[in-house]
Amino acid sequence: MNSTAVKEFIIDGNHKTIYNLYVNGGASQGMFGTVQNSGFEMKDLTFKYANIYASGQRSSVIVGHLMAGKLYHCAVEDSKVKGLNFVGAVATGWLSGDQSNDFTHSQSFIDQCHTKNVFTYGTSCVGNFMGPIQNARVTNSYAIDGITVSTAGHSGGFVSCPSRTWVENCFSNITMYGNTTTSLFVGVPHFNNHFEKCYSAGVVEGQSGIGGFAGAVNSS
Repeated sequence: MNSTAVKEFIIDGNHKTIYNLYVNGGASQGMFGTVQNSGFEMKDLTFKYANIYASGQRSSVIVGHLMAGKLYHCAVEDSKVKGLNFVGAVATGWLSGDQSNDFTHSQSFIDQCHTKNVFTYGTSCVGNFMGPIQNARVTNSYAIDGITVSTAGHSGGFVSCPSRTWVENCFSNITMYGNTTTSLFVGVPHFNNHFEKCYSAGVVEGQSGIGGFAGAVNSS
């Protein structure tokens, strides 16, 4: 399912839970494959026992490729996401919106969302809460009690590879296994990002470029 229109599109979960969501496909897999819609909003919805499998890039339980839209008070629990790369439980996104370093140009907004006991797996750019994300504002969110495995690198327990993204009041406490440039919070932040009142805890293992908070800092 995709949402690319600019017309308002609101999903109010009314604090309900979706059980046993199953998706198996190629690229951009999730309940919504691609969302590029500033009027899209999902709120007050929990996903439990979801299984997402993708043979291509970008896989997540909620949005496989989030380019513009809003997620409020959403959760993914007791679920599994396996993909090639660009993997995360809540969302992944890249090449979205304006390319400037001005955070007022954010296209995607995620607030008060979490993952709990989620397993994510892929080659590179794998996160537990979310994979790569660009031009986003992520606030008051967390990832706990999960396991993330990245067979290559560029991966983090909360977010793998953010770009031009504002992250505030967020934390992760998971187990993270990677190869290179892997950490418990962010793998490789690209270009300009802002982290405020964020922290990480848990266990991280890998070969090189392993960090408690960041695996590496990249300007490109």
